[in-house]
Amino acid sequence: MRRYSFAILGAATTLSATSVSDAILNAEVAAYCSFDIPDQRITGDIAYGPASAQWPWCRDEFLLNVAEIYGMEAFYWDTGYGWSDACNMEKGFGRLTAARILLDVSSPYTQRDENHADLSQPIIDWGLLYTTAWIDELRVNCSNEDGDLARAKDSHVEVYARTTTGSAFFSLDVLERASTLLHESSHLAGAPEHKVVENSDGTVNHKDQAFIPNAASAAGGSAWATEAVWLYDYASLATNGSQSRYCRAWEYANAVVQTFFIDPTVAFARPTRCIGFSE
Repeated sequence: MRRYSFAILGAATTLSATSVSDAILNAEVAAYCSFDIPDQRITGDIAYGPASAQWPWCRDEFLLNVAEIYGMEAFYWDTGYGWSDACNMEKGFGRLTAARILLDVSSPYTQRDENHADLSQPIIDWGLLYTTAWIDELRVNCSNEDGDLARAKDSHVEVYARTTTGSAFFSLDVLERASTLLHESSHLAGAPEHKVVENSDGTVNHKDQAFIPNAASAAGGSAWATEAVWLYDYASLATNGSQSRYCRAWEYANAVVQTFFIDPTVAFARPTRCIGFSE
């Protein structure tokens, strides 16, 4: 499950004051909840949205493919989340698609096998395939009782439009939407939320063990390790992004490590492309 947001959006966003009733929180059907849309220039949705000059994705055949490959059904997505308005970046479908585009176009490896994920390579190369291989069905719902942004259940992932803690999946930066899909996919692949460590006195430390930022920790570590490594790979290796987006990914990666790993002093080195950069 993914419960935290590390977004640095300049100004806090506030969700609608309308309360989420217990009936909605526990509903079996997809309920609609409104969500705030931060400045799309800051969240990356202009760069990876349908109006992008590089990847204009507002095409029926492509959008149908996105729905098919992630097992997205109208029962969930046609309740106000953009099933019939998929190019609208103020709707959930469009904001999910922007994250999928980011996972796809960021790899610097132009000769990669589009049908096979080589887990020995950096995760930036196989992140998209990892999500499509493990997510059989991608659902959306209003919220859940635990305040999660997203949750892996059986063979599907459910994302939440609004949470009881004030965050929302669709309000996240596009980097966090993409990394959340990877986080939940790693759960479906068998990764725990944390790889807990037993202390010398027999107690259990529920933060992850010492962090080793490499391909192995992405493929075989915890869900948070997968997410952190992808964020750093994006920061240091991705193509077709902007300097501000690379450096934001580096900040997010270190926020994950400092929050969820035993030794918060272990951090990803500042990528060369971020040296001297400030927003």
